[in-house]
Amino acid sequence: MVASKNENDYHFEMSVKFFMSIFQKVLFNKKAPSKSIIKNSLIAGSLIFSGFGHDVLAKGKSYVAVEPLVCDLVKSIALPSDKVTCLVDRKQDVHDLKINPRQAQLLNSADKVFTLGKEMTPTMKNWEDKSNTVVVGVSAIEVENPSSEEGGAFEWAGLFELTAGNYKWSFAKVDGEYADPAMKMVILESDDIELSEELAEELLGSDQNIEKSNNGILSASDKAFVLNFDQKKDITEFNVEIKKDGKYAFFTEHMPFEFEADEHFFKDLAKNDIEPVAQEPDMGGHSEHGAEGFEWAGTFDLKEGSYKWSFAKVDGEYADPAMKMVILKSGDIEESEELAKELLESDDSIYKADNDVLLASSKAISLNFDQGKESTVFNVEIKKSGKYTFFTEHMPFEFEADEHFFKDVSNNDVEPIAQVPDEGDGHHHHHHHGHGSLDPHVWHDPANIIKMSKVISKNLKKDISIFNRKDRKSINERIDSTESLLSGLNEWILDQVTTIPEQDRVLVSKHKAMDYYGAAFGFETVSLLDFLGDSSSLRPENISSTLNMLKEENVKAIFPEQIPASKLLKNLSRQSSVPLASNQIFVDGLMMKGNTISVAVHNTCTIVDSLGGSCDKESGSNLESDWYKLSD
Repeated sequence: MVASKNENDYHFEMSVKFFMSIFQKVLFNKKAPSKSIIKNSLIAGSLIFSGFGHDVLAKGKSYVAVEPLVCDLVKSIALPSDKVTCLVDRKQDVHDLKINPRQAQLLNSADKVFTLGKEMTPTMKNWEDKSNTVVVGVSAIEVENPSSEEGGAFEWAGLFELTAGNYKWSFAKVDGEYADPAMKMVILESDDIELSEELAEELLGSDQNIEKSNNGILSASDKAFVLNFDQKKDITEFNVEIKKDGKYAFFTEHMPFEFEADEHFFKDLAKNDIEPVAQEPDMGGHSEHGAEGFEWAGTFDLKEGSYKWSFAKVDGEYADPAMKMVILKSGDIEESEELAKELLESDDSIYKADNDVLLASSKAISLNFDQGKESTVFNVEIKKSGKYTFFTEHMPFEFEADEHFFKDVSNNDVEPIAQVPDEGDGHHHHHHHGHGSLDPHVWHDPANIIKMSKVISKNLKKDISIFNRKDRKSINERIDSTESLLSGLNEWILDQVTTIPEQDRVLVSKHKAMDYYGAAFGFETVSLLDFLGDSSSLRPENISSTLNMLKEENVKAIFPEQIPASKLLKNLSRQSSVPLASNQIFVDGLMMKGNTISVAVHNTCTIVDSLGGSCDKESGSNLESDWYKLSD
């Protein structure tokens, strides 16, 4: 009969008490105890330890690792007798993870739970405070945030043209909590963000701050404000007082929209939204459109007459054989979008084919593309001069080859005065979430994986009795092997990167996830979306600047995060003539197959080979094999 865990704990405790009693008698008895008493006592004690105590010491622990990457790390360090369960498989997007009852049971019953933390897996915010949870991600290790080297002390700056008076700046809880319990802000009377940012950095980095709480007054100052958010309220508001008309630059430690729920963050007393005349990064607005019905909307100021809207094959085929469009006489996208969605989702639509006429209508238009032609052209008739808003199921540039999609009869390009794009590439993207001020993708630098491994090994050793020297030694040996392999990985990556011409070490990806990698191995990293705003859309006013950046930086490749690449990246590649890498990079954890070292080897060889270097895949494969010996 095998004793239960509680029974074993009890008998082990009794064994320790028994020995302590023997030692007390030996130490404090003035008369020396007989040799036989000591001998018999030790024999009896050893029998106890060899029975119940042995079972306790030898019994393996049960661990749960939330993210696949963490699970691989824990398996590489934990003892063979320990049971390590991966909470989710590699198909699961941890950003969107919702704990089901079975998973909750696993988390509650585990001796320890290891996780990257809420920065990577938001649902873990509900579990981080539990006694058995161990966070091993960015909030648990000391890292240098590479983003801070570029962005300095502030994440966002906005320039506003304001008249003298009072305004409201609000911070709202999102998903039940503030992005941070407090935040610094600097307000300067200035007409140029760039000229003011050095002073703003100095003030934000100073200890000379002004504390403000709910309903506190903010004004232009030579000190930074520390804004403390009321945890009991869903919204914390501050009163902004402007003493005289002019331009004012606001510098903040967080992006303002991280604290937006239902209302815009900056308003006048009449509750009108106040928008910046300039901002860094240039977010171009961040409201989410196109979630249903349409992917793009554009408002045009059109004169009465005829126009041409064309759809071209790209790479030999149309993006879709047909597409719905709604044309409304309206100058406001937001006010019209509800009706547009209703019409696009209706089965009652008007069929149109090549050379047919399109009119503003209360019905959706079903545009059918001629598969026998390289382009399908529709005639847009405008009966009365004014503003018209077009809603489409696809991004217009998905159908652009050599010509702009919308032209007048003189063949001049017609551009929208406002538009809201969305990728609409049919893929699920998890980067709609914000990570707050902490970038969770620390494992792309092997030095950070070593730090994570140390946290894991430290907590594993807490579960091993001080009497169990064998297992403690084994853990030490396994962490030493882990660190040795990761150090070898670091050297291997450095060797591969040196084969890339130095001027070509520019790493362009879609989302902000490779900054730690870039900082560790000497790359300039460019995130096509995040440096423009934490959004899933590349804003139209920024497409041209992005294209210019790709050309000016002499970028050799754009690295997709899935294959096939998103239509956004395909379009940027086509228009900039910068090729897409043939392989994807994996930014959010492990590949479907492979281990911790596998993903680093794959990403490095993809980057190196695409930027003109030469990657030694064989030596990288050897590192992968050595890791398998630890984690399997």
